[in-house]
Amino acid sequence: MDDVTLSIKTVSKKTGLSTFVIRAWEKRYNVVEPKRTSSNRRLYSAHDIEKLKLLKILTSEGFSIGNIANLEVESLRELTGKKTSPSEENSTGFQKDRIIKECIEAIAVFNGSEFEDILNQSSLVYSQPALIDKLISPLLIEIGELWRKGILRPAQEHFATEIIKKFLKKLQESLNPEPDAPLLLVTTPVGQLHELGALIAAFAASIEGWNILYLGPNLPADDIAVAAINVKVKAVCLSIVYPADDPNLSRDIIRLGEILPRRVKILAGGRAVWGYHSQLEKIGAEIITGILELREKLEVLRLNS
Repeated sequence: MDDVTLSIKTVSKKTGLSTFVIRAWEKRYNVVEPKRTSSNRRLYSAHDIEKLKLLKILTSEGFSIGNIANLEVESLRELTGKKTSPSEENSTGFQKDRIIKECIEAIAVFNGSEFEDILNQSSLVYSQPALIDKLISPLLIEIGELWRKGILRPAQEHFATEIIKKFLKKLQESLNPEPDAPLLLVTTPVGQLHELGALIAAFAASIEGWNILYLGPNLPADDIAVAAINVKVKAVCLSIVYPADDPNLSRDIIRLGEILPRRVKILAGGRAVWGYHSQLEKIGAEIITGILELREKLEVLRLNS
């Protein structure tokens, strides 16, 4: 079986990893060493595919790729039965709850340098997908809950939001998708002023190898369509957080569906997205319920391109 060799596109389908991630892991961590054809095309063995599958499982659980990239398949199989990485939970003490507690303490006293240091250290411990799933998303939920309960003041919530935005933008800029990778336009539609969800979506898509056109918050349908058409995006991702009953946004969603080319897929997510379910359904948009589903939808779009 191991003498069977497959192309990188086939391996991508079998493992659920984008071709961008596979190439990046090869280049940065030497996770596998595929054979090469006379024309320099990669050919992967069954052993390579199994290792890549195991690495995908483990990084999705929070293991840092840098810590496990050079382990043998047998060791990776053993680790898949564990829920947390020894290097993350036991050796370094960077448990999720502890990190979030330290973040909240820094936010409470407006200690920006401490908050940034915690985020930067966490980015060295967690893989990039796990950083979103296990830290950023739970932290934002906790900040929102504390704000609603009156424990954090609006100024503290705004302070935290600005630092997280800066952190995510810096991380996204460090990623280098291939020039011919598909392009995703990310924004919030008219009246939607909260952009953290959009930034998280943009970062998650960058990790999956997409090029990103990020246009910030509060963009009318006509402007979204002009940008999408001019740069020929594959898809548009909308973050809808608050409010859930804006009649102007309802009309703008319908307008977007009327003027955006049918070839451009519309994805929409966020806390308030279900308030516009009927309008989104009418224009053929897909509602995304979380980052995991966003990754899956983007992978399907990429494979069908």
